[in-house]
Amino acid sequence: MVDEIKQVLSQFDNVDQYAGYQIVADLWESSLEEDAELIAANGFYESGRTRKPNMVEKGSGAKKRTVQDGWLGAIVPNDLIADVLYQDDKAKISELEQKAADVESELGELVEAAKTEATPEYDALFDMLKKNDDDEPQDSFESKKVKAALKESEEGSDGTGYLKRVSDLMAAKTKVNREIKNAKADLQEDIYDRIEKLTNEEIDQLMQEKWFGVFEEKMVELVTQPLLADLQTLAMLNDRYADTFDDIDSQISQAEADLNSLMQDLVVK
Repeated sequence: MVDEIKQVLSQFDNVDQYAGYQIVADLWESSLEEDAELIAANGFYESGRTRKPNMVEKGSGAKKRTVQDGWLGAIVPNDLIADVLYQDDKAKISELEQKAADVESELGELVEAAKTEATPEYDALFDMLKKNDDDEPQDSFESKKVKAALKESEEGSDGTGYLKRVSDLMAAKTKVNREIKNAKADLQEDIYDRIEKLTNEEIDQLMQEKWFGVFEEKMVELVTQPLLADLQTLAMLNDRYADTFDDIDSQISQAEADLNSLMQDLVVK
């Protein structure tokens, strides 16, 4: 690969061939070397369908321990399986996360309005804000206070409307966050199970993407970056020397004409 990269890059001026070598070296160090050892020992497709425990540390101090948290593909990354084979599930999670962001944004707007004196939101919601030890308002509402105030409020009043809106948004936030958590957990379980069931074609596709998904893009950048740098230099020179030589010659000629006219008007006493 290194020999071929050097040969390809030698066709382009101002391209550092060593940079191409470095891309191959990084690929080897980050993925190929370790993967090749597993493949040599177990075979390509068998390695692709192998999973290993995902061991993580939990707790701290005397309670610190190492436990298993799901599974990892031995050579096929879980995230890559999700990106390639579970696009619909990821799209659903993205939609839920956007919904959560919208709810959080609207709650944030109500919090800011509740902090602004002489506004209806302030009158209805300021006391519902969480406070620190110095009784300063924080950036969220206290659920218990909202529920209690809503029970005591008068139906149909402006204050009741704001309280109900905050209550509904907080409930929606809890609901969508639970849906996100469940959807992510379901996706992870599907991936854990899918690793051992990957087809040969899927393993081909996934490993091609893992090893060489951005390889071509990086190589193209080696060629285009010097060109872009030259274009930026030309743009800078164009801005700096916006006047053309013809314009400069014209300005000189006009200045000479003005000088001659001025000299003819001079009267020697």
